[in-house]
Amino acid sequence: MPDVTPDVREQAVLAEILQSIRALRHGHVQVIVQDGRVVQIDTLEKKRFDRAI
Repeated sequence: MPDVTPDVREQAVLAEILQSIRALRHGHVQVIVQDGRVVQIDTLEKKRFDRAI
């Protein structure tokens, strides 16, 4: 079985993705990959309002 332990760069990218996810209340995180490498992380946060307003 191949070694699947992330290298230092991959660990940094995974930490950024996790930070983006944890910072969201509502929305999504999109990870852009080119040639098998993460090149961009987009975060879209939605603001939701209670219908009683």
